[in-house]
Amino acid sequence: MEKKYTVKEFVDKFENNFADSELNIYKEEIGKVYISLAEKTARAKMIVDSSYYVKKDGKSEFYMNTPANYMLSCLNIVDMYSPISIDFKNSLEEFDLLSESGVMAYIISCVSEKELSEFKMICDAVGDDEVRNYHEIYGFAER
Repeated sequence: MEKKYTVKEFVDKFENNFADSELNIYKEEIGKVYISLAEKTARAKMIVDSSYYVKKDGKSEFYMNTPANYMLSCLNIVDMYSPISIDFKNSLEEFDLLSESGVMAYIISCVSEKELSEFKMICDAVGDDEVRNYHEIYGFAER
């Protein structure tokens, strides 16, 4: 979907200016969006890389951060399916603004159930692969 708004711009319009007819148009458009398997997989990998590791002494160490995983999953859904462009360098602020205003819940409710469940399944699979392949005995034995 074409990116027309920053988070702040969309939230301001959502809270003050959007007519019901505009919101219905976005609801219809968002509900029709299909994201390719390759795009969903690439985003899931980014989420895992960002939420399963921390930098310590210049090295990445395995450390699962489930709240960060949740936040990044929600932000990626908004970024993929809506006209909002997410600034991932300010993830916490963007997430809080979207959540507090109700925009996050609105956007996610507009995405088709099939798309949401497929993205969740891919995120779970990429996370499981990361743990299995790099952090369990099986993975060490195979490498």
